[in-house]
Amino acid sequence: MLFIAESESRRLALTLRAVAGQPLLTVSDADAFIDAGGAIGIVRGDGRLQFEVNRAALDQAQLKASSNLLQLARNLSEAKGRN
Repeated sequence: MLFIAESESRRLALTLRAVAGQPLLTVSDADAFIDAGGAIGIVRGDGRLQFEVNRAALDQAQLKASSNLLQLARNLSEAKGRN
């Protein structure tokens, strides 16, 4: 697992490109992380922390999410990312 802090947003695309195709779960609290091609984005909503899942990023990393995890996600995306 690779956690990319929001403070590293400037290097987000570069980091995601560097790990593309590797069996590595990418997680971040950066804005629009799953739209950039990250797997799990931590977001604040309804006064609490929630998460979003990018299924295409999981597939690219050769990872599978359980149906229970996917049911808990605030948002599911099939975004390929901009990297």
